[in-house]
Amino acid sequence: MLKSRAEKLRVFHHDIKAVWDIEKEDGKRTVMYESVSVTVFESDPEKTEIKVPEFNVIESEPVENGSEGVGAVELRSYLETKPITQRGSELGDLGGGGDRMGLWISSRQIWQCTK
Repeated sequence: MLKSRAEKLRVFHHDIKAVWDIEKEDGKRTVMYESVSVTVFESDPEKTEIKVPEFNVIESEPVENGSEGVGAVELRSYLETKPITQRGSELGDLGGGGDRMGLWISSRQIWQCTK
């Protein structure tokens, strides 16, 4: 997924708007953040910035091999990807023929990764 993204996109980053970090008594944490992802396709001659609002939730818990003793056990992202798929279709970057970019976007996504 990341290699495909790097090949197809000139720009991809998140502008963080707000963050909530909730520490629980058992050492687990819930981090929630509101952001806007910014995407520019490599093949876009106009370098159009596609801005998509997102809300993300990261559930973490203490682990021995995690960053600073904490590891993510669940990740959830809520976003509307239609602006990305629409621009990609206009540019021909999301067409058929085994395009890998289509594997990580669709019209509406709830990404979830659990341990």
